[in-house]
Amino acid sequence: MEFSTQDWHELAEHVRAEGLYFLSSVFSHEAFALIETVNPDAWKIASGEVGSAGLIGRMAVTNKPILISTGMSTTADIDEALVQLDQVSASYALLQSTSLYPTPLSRVGLNVLDEWRTRYQCPVGLSDHTGTVWAPLEAMSRGVDLIEVHVILDKRITTPDTPVSLTFTEAAWLAAAREAHEELKKPLDKSNLPEDIAEIQRLFARSLALTHDCPAGTVISNSLLVEKKPGTGIPPDAKDQIVGRRLARSVRVDELLHWDDLE
Repeated sequence: MEFSTQDWHELAEHVRAEGLYFLSSVFSHEAFALIETVNPDAWKIASGEVGSAGLIGRMAVTNKPILISTGMSTTADIDEALVQLDQVSASYALLQSTSLYPTPLSRVGLNVLDEWRTRYQCPVGLSDHTGTVWAPLEAMSRGVDLIEVHVILDKRITTPDTPVSLTFTEAAWLAAAREAHEELKKPLDKSNLPEDIAEIQRLFARSLALTHDCPAGTVISNSLLVEKKPGTGIPPDAKDQIVGRRLARSVRVDELLHWDDLE
């Protein structure tokens, strides 16, 4: 199937109407010229084009973000491509990929992500060819900035991409997992309990109470005290502060002690 220029424009319009970004991998200068008329939101350098300096140069001067797949690239190849992009201060992200279709989990190579963050100081991600959700999920756990997967309507369809693709159901599940992961990354300050947690904590904590009904004027002794839930009264660790004091009022056995119950 070959799209006409009009097809590409209609496709881009539909993508944007859905609130998504439009981009496309381009494999030739002719393809670049066509996609440029659509005004893509970003460019994609496919694994086999990392060494195409002329094509990369044309993308770089458009001032649009560039996603670079590295499935056929060595570190030296990546270094060379990024020197070219850095010369014009282009914005880019590196995608680890393995150009095997499908890719065994043992060959995904997520270890390079941390190396790249240090070496290149740029966003990093995974362009996945495993055809499963496991590699993208593991990449999320490592805090990647973006993930690319192939998607197919039905895995019973026979295409070259079928073995490396997710169904739309799997892709939707992965998107939900990504959203959950972003929420899970939010920091928690354990130095103080949030009020909603503190309220629950009070229900599970204990307070001091009496072992039996006592009239006003009773002198509190250790033998009179017992610990009961919830923790809305005098806390157990304040026992030494109330032993020897008198009750200011009568207190029943099932009541928690409060400071205003004491003289």
